[in-house]
Amino acid sequence: LLAFAALFLLGLGVYLYLPLRAQAEPPVNWHDPRTLGGIIDHLRRAAYVSGAERARYLGDAQAVILHTLDSWRQSAAALSWPLGLLAVFGFVPAWRADRGYALMTLGVFLLHTLAFNIYDNPQYTPLWRFVHKVYYIPAQVILALWLAPALAALGADGTRAGLREGWPALFHHRAWRRALGAVVAIWLVVVGVRHAGIAGQRGNDLGRRLGLDIGRDLPPDTGILPMGAMVVFTSLYLKTVEQTRTDIHILSPSFGWRGEQVGALFAINPLTERVQSVFPWTKGMRSVPYGLGDLYVPEDQTELPDFVELPDPPDLEDRRRRSYDPYLGAGRATYATYSSGLG
Repeated sequence: LLAFAALFLLGLGVYLYLPLRAQAEPPVNWHDPRTLGGIIDHLRRAAYVSGAERARYLGDAQAVILHTLDSWRQSAAALSWPLGLLAVFGFVPAWRADRGYALMTLGVFLLHTLAFNIYDNPQYTPLWRFVHKVYYIPAQVILALWLAPALAALGADGTRAGLREGWPALFHHRAWRRALGAVVAIWLVVVGVRHAGIAGQRGNDLGRRLGLDIGRDLPPDTGILPMGAMVVFTSLYLKTVEQTRTDIHILSPSFGWRGEQVGALFAINPLTERVQSVFPWTKGMRSVPYGLGDLYVPEDQTELPDFVELPDPPDLEDRRRRSYDPYLGAGRATYATYSSGLG
């Protein structure tokens, strides 16, 4: 237990990097953790429980159960269902070989699925189901660790009683186990080929195209309201990587804004009462469709600069068939709304 505690503290020590890096004011400086209070807010994810994000944490017991079941299903599916199920059964030889190790990995698995969803208490909606996928990566790692003893048991010699005892009688025969091991090896290759597109980050072209199209006709010194990752990170890409729009500002200290004056306000969504409740200083303004979003202007302003017509969006049909992705859907809807506005 002391060894595990020491390793836990060693891993936690990575957070010591945060105040050091924050001193350089990087493009993404979440909650500016230069002080002890800022570090605590960063660890508590305090920035996520304010403003428009607050409604996310209004789930109930049923939502917790459904999200937890999703986390188990998604973790198994990440390995593919055959390997995911095999990994679950791999807990048996892991338990027989080292109960302390098995209990530790089981604890990590439950911490990042059941315990996380109890703490986060999210609403059960398609968006938050999608967003939470990233939080289950440690659970997927644990399943991969359990897959190792499962595969070892499949390919082990029949005289190795420690592995043999954890399996049904069918697997005691070496020829059967070796044949099943070969099938699993082939399936590993199939899974690798199927996921090659994900590893190659297929969505990069959509993100880059969206960022370029958003920034193409924004007025100089535009301030962008940080209403969603789709706009925030594509705008950061324009500003810091391609440096095609170094004059734009994302109006949040977490994304490099230090209170500089802006010449225009842009948002991906129209101005609503909910938006005004999050950004009270937008009261007295109205939203005007502009490119792929809206400009927020004083109610008495009548003249607006023209914006250029954008090209057609990239072909996304192949990716649409592969899986449901709310952010991909949001990108498609943004282009569609813009096109309908042009008639």
